[in-house]
Amino acid sequence: MDLETIKINNTQMPIAISSCGYFNGILDNKIFLIDHKLLNVNSELAVIELWKKYFLYLENVIKNDNIIDNKLTIFAHNLGNFDGYFLYKSLLNYYPVNEVNSLIDESNTFISILINHGFNIEWKDSLRIFPTSLDKLCKMFGFEGKILKYNSKFRNVNFFNEPTILQEFIEYSKQDSLILFNALINAQFLYFDKFKIDIESVYSTATLSLKIFRSHFLDKYIYTLPSHIDILIRNAYYGGGTDVYKAYGKNLHYYDVNSLYPAAMLNPMPHKLISKGCIDLSNRKLISFFGFCEAQIVCSDNMLRPVLPFHHEGKTIYPVGNWLVFF
Repeated sequence: MDLETIKINNTQMPIAISSCGYFNGILDNKIFLIDHKLLNVNSELAVIELWKKYFLYLENVIKNDNIIDNKLTIFAHNLGNFDGYFLYKSLLNYYPVNEVNSLIDESNTFISILINHGFNIEWKDSLRIFPTSLDKLCKMFGFEGKILKYNSKFRNVNFFNEPTILQEFIEYSKQDSLILFNALINAQFLYFDKFKIDIESVYSTATLSLKIFRSHFLDKYIYTLPSHIDILIRNAYYGGGTDVYKAYGKNLHYYDVNSLYPAAMLNPMPHKLISKGCIDLSNRKLISFFGFCEAQIVCSDNMLRPVLPFHHEGKTIYPVGNWLVFF
């Protein structure tokens, strides 16, 4: 899908939604236009009616096209930011709020938007999987469609009253969803033919690459820790303390060891809980121990406490000099 907007009273408003996909075995490239007369009278209602036409069309596709598992996957080439904001708001206005879900990243951009209304429709951002412009994406996957240029007259809503310009706008709007569809179809054939990977199952370049790596190039099994072990081990992980101080010393030898983490990654990874309860390790050398254990540290009375950083009430406590520092 693709969305076209126009600025009215310093506010961007959607005026056209284009869609492209196979419906009953036929390539269906449609466009839904806003009622420009209603737009001048009641812009909010005009936008609601525009999205309603689009959503009803999708429901009709699912109802009449024997969609597997009643699910559609729809790609937009800027869902994460611009298009996603309009889509998400409109879904919340049209469907019950508890039926609309989304995945967002740490920068609050959309990864996907999902509606579950007796059927499932998931919108994904093709830009996350193939981070390049739409015309470069087409060239990348061998679709050399004709790219129409944007006409500056499209910025004024009055073009709806000019049949020639309106027809040009319709063709321009439909092209983006059409060329995106053709590029992704070619990509789908390529990745499935070479790697048996369905691009509908991925959300980003990273997940696509990892799926290819794990299914074709990984020669060792990667263990997934069960939750009760994962929680135990995560208690030992905390961010490093950041201290500002003026260092001073005489006749010092300073050592910096490189690549400790990559070196550790070459070792086997502990993944199985081998015992519970108290274990006597007094006769065991540290060099012979490998893995994780939950330990209680007992210090002498004249020693600074704690000798190790530890978690307490959601914070990490570090021993620094004669002070305890909370982060």
